[in-house]
Amino acid sequence: MNAFGTTLRELRIEAGLGLRTFAQLVDQRASTVSAIESGRRKPWREQKLLDRTAAVLGVTAELMVSAAGKDGAEVFPEPPKAWSLPDECDDLPDVEVSRRARLQSWILTPGASELDEVAQCELAEILEVDEALSWNSDESIAPLTDLSIEWQARHLTARLPTPVDVEAALERNGVHLEIVAGLVPRYSVQACVTCETSADDEPSVTLWADRTIADSHSMSAYRLLLAQAYAPIALQVGSVDPSNAQRFALAMLLPAGALHKAAETTYTALIDQHGWLAPVAMRQHLCNQLAEQFAAPPALVDRRLNGWPSPIAPRLELALDAHERTLPPTDWQESQETAEQLMLFE
Repeated sequence: MNAFGTTLRELRIEAGLGLRTFAQLVDQRASTVSAIESGRRKPWREQKLLDRTAAVLGVTAELMVSAAGKDGAEVFPEPPKAWSLPDECDDLPDVEVSRRARLQSWILTPGASELDEVAQCELAEILEVDEALSWNSDESIAPLTDLSIEWQARHLTARLPTPVDVEAALERNGVHLEIVAGLVPRYSVQACVTCETSADDEPSVTLWADRTIADSHSMSAYRLLLAQAYAPIALQVGSVDPSNAQRFALAMLLPAGALHKAAETTYTALIDQHGWLAPVAMRQHLCNQLAEQFAAPPALVDRRLNGWPSPIAPRLELALDAHERTLPPTDWQESQETAEQLMLFE
């Protein structure tokens, strides 16, 4: 990093702003902010942009100007060698490093073929880690309980407002985010995670996202992707079944407590606006409204409303049948949850 990039990243994280959220506030691309913070691009010099940055971060313009000025004589590195690699990885020179680093996991574009060993090796070299951790697709994965998934997601998103800024949640917990070009066109990788462990066994996690994904995809799709990519690390397993990764992502994007409160308020507002709709129509309206509030895809909101810990759909039908303007309390329904599950949200 450079002085400006280091200062910018520290202030942004302190302000609780994810890369993309901050980039939108200063009218820049998320990939541009990432490149500046990591030293792959020179800091901003335009006074108006520095003033806007200072206002968003709640600091003085002089602080940003001073940080930018310190980089005047620096030689900025080229972007990662990334996108021109040897055809084979076997001939790469051995490099002694003080950290053990590996490519931990990745998420491919829909329909893409799994990465072979050569592609994994190339991708690891691009990201400047030493090895790729290849997972056998036939390997059995121990099932993860709803409780463990909810617990880890709740730990990450505690005290964050909704809609949850997944980038801010991850960075607050020590994850370093990098946005780079070329992951999708070369490897069909939308996002991946690298882990480094130093001599004192302190882990360092970096989540890499493709530039096109970060700059162009909808905010809800982008945040969902980041949460799914981080699932293996959060759940402390080497590989995560896609359904478990999605459950973890939903738990991050749609925290149960906040979702309950929003659903109750929204239901009453919908009754006032539309009257007593059929359950299917009311459920669709509710999903659409909550999807907008939480910046999440409506189909995934609907899925979240059907299971623990957010079984709102059955409460919705009960309220409509009884012509109640408020959703009934959860204890109207026979509980199938364990004592540990119930205690999590008390």
